[in-house]
Amino acid sequence: LEPPVCLQGRRFGAAVVEREMKSRTRPRLLQLEGAEGPRRYLLKREDLSLESATMRILCELNRQLEAHGLNFAGHPVRARTYTILPVGVAAGLVEFVPGAVTLGKLKRESKASGQDPQQRVLDHLRQSQSDIDNTSESLGECLNRLVASTVAYLVTNFVLG
Repeated sequence: LEPPVCLQGRRFGAAVVEREMKSRTRPRLLQLEGAEGPRRYLLKREDLSLESATMRILCELNRQLEAHGLNFAGHPVRARTYTILPVGVAAGLVEFVPGAVTLGKLKRESKASGQDPQQRVLDHLRQSQSDIDNTSESLGECLNRLVASTVAYLVTNFVLG
């Protein structure tokens, strides 16, 4: 990293590779140090231009859904978005989302512990929301929040064809 580097209007002066992830493409988790504090990104060695365009569409869809006040059981219909920065056609940075876990990982954990896979997913939903806002949601509220975000992704798929 040639200091300073500017990404999304933020200036970063140093980068630290925290670890290499174990997924198929072996992305690296980076911590970029800047005046506003550290930011974490995954460095992926692949073209992320399509993913970046898709994320911009999700952001616009979220704005439209919010403008129309669409919600499900009191939860805004909204897709979870994050920053994707293509760096040419061979690499890009993806904002690291703390606490994000794949369904595959939850399934493996449930199998290893003997826990019902559906229960493992529900436990994760409850825990992740608690970590975000320090509240304890009922099972029904966790499911309503999941439905609201799923609706946003379904609408996106419909719009994109």
